[in-house]
Amino acid sequence: MEDLTAAILADGDAIGKQTQATVNNSLVANHAYDAALKLGLGQDVVLKAALGNAAAQKQLTDAVNGAENSYTRASVSTRTWDESTNSWIVTQHRATQAQKDAKAAADQLAGSVVAANAKVVDGKHAAADRKVADEINSVAAAAKRVPSLRNVKVTATNVDQVKAQLDALAQTRYMQLYIDTSRTGAGPGGHQPANAAGTDWFQGGTTRIDEAGFELVDEPRGARIHNSNDSAHMLKAAAEQG
Repeated sequence: MEDLTAAILADGDAIGKQTQATVNNSLVANHAYDAALKLGLGQDVVLKAALGNAAAQKQLTDAVNGAENSYTRASVSTRTWDESTNSWIVTQHRATQAQKDAKAAADQLAGSVVAANAKVVDGKHAAADRKVADEINSVAAAAKRVPSLRNVKVTATNVDQVKAQLDALAQTRYMQLYIDTSRTGAGPGGHQPANAAGTDWFQGGTTRIDEAGFELVDEPRGARIHNSNDSAHMLKAAAEQG
């Protein structure tokens, strides 16, 4: 059993290891593996079926239905006409002990897998809740750095709204940086000088051009020119860093 569990937990399934272990423990507690053996099913099939594997679920369903159908067919009543008595004779057929045992095992297995699968659903819901909580904490931490949002309590209800406000503020800060760079010739820390009046000797580094009209730039071979999108991202990143 321990080797089986270790193999399942190491298969890279998207379901969390804790949830898989919980499902396995549920199957053991409900004797699902013992019932499965009576139907000719391996323990790996049962565990995978409980975890949601479609192929394993079909294999388990076929085995359960087979056992139940066999029991049902063996337990029916039949009627035959007896001409000597001019009446129907009812014969009650009874399932063998093996068929009864298989039916009981099928019922137990089906119930155990349903109960175990419910734990998978619970685990997925818990994971989703943790993801939401992580996002709320992340947005709340960012909001505390913004004076206008510092006292806002971030919840699952308003987290998207606060995120939108943070994005809008970042964009506003970026635009202000863009304007300030155009006017003063220097971005944060003086690292984006402008040269609207032209210069015969540029000190190197990044610079804005065309801030006061069309400008030609004489670049040395190998100089790097950032495109418009990259330039915007660079300025926005600088703005967000303050």
